[in-house]
Amino acid sequence: TSSWSVSSALTHTRGQHTMKMGGSWDLGKNHSLRNRARSVINVSGGTFDNVDSLTALLLGRFDNAGRSFGSTSRNMSQPSFGVFFNDEWKVSPRVTVSGGLRYDIHWPVSEANNLESKFVPSLGKLVQVGQGIESLYDKSHNLGPRVGLAWDVTGDGRLRILGRKKDMF
Repeated sequence: TSSWSVSSALTHTRGQHTMKMGGSWDLGKNHSLRNRARSVINVSGGTFDNVDSLTALLLGRFDNAGRSFGSTSRNMSQPSFGVFFNDEWKVSPRVTVSGGLRYDIHWPVSEANNLESKFVPSLGKLVQVGQGIESLYDKSHNLGPRVGLAWDVTGDGRLRILGRKKDMF
């Protein structure tokens, strides 16, 4: 498992405004291997006792049995990208107003060999990526405005009232 992240921001102050802009790129990767589970046969003889389960298997009288099969090796990844702009405006020595906007794109989780699949209700079956569907789900686009207000009630910086709303969508 690995995560890669690159981000940067630039701040510029002009008069009573402090503007900040930046962005980030992220990539999460995961290599999953669960082949060890393939070597086990699960048998239930009606109880959770191992001797009962073995006896049930040998006598052919068991409630259920299961074995996993096939390669369970998966190489999954998911990239994302985001940019933002924010402006803090010092209206007076005691009041600051801020506003900004952030835009993010999250691509769907993908597997290197297109081994992922999902149930498609309109078809009534599981469909593998690359065989009727392009991905598990669509990439998501998120737009998030941000607004805020800070008020220094006493003017000495010891008592402040802050209000902020971000990611409204």
